[in-house]
Amino acid sequence: MGRPRIGKTVMTPAERQRRRRAKLAAIIDPERVLADLEREYRRAFLADQDIIRRDVKKLLARWQREKAARERRWHKQLQR
Repeated sequence: MGRPRIGKTVMTPAERQRRRRAKLAAIIDPERVLADLEREYRRAFLADQDIIRRDVKKLLARWQREKAARERRWHKQLQR
């Protein structure tokens, strides 16, 4: 018996692999993002550093909102 269907049609192994790679590409590694930002920040001009700082603040705020939303969903699941 092969893998179960996803949807109405059977996926080929190549389609499954493409789908898996797309999911993995969507995952963000915070440590890598911060390391890349730090490297770019060191190389940037002063005006660009202001832009980078602003964008980092936005990114961190978004991560905090997403974390809070995950915790709310988790607590909601536990209360059921």
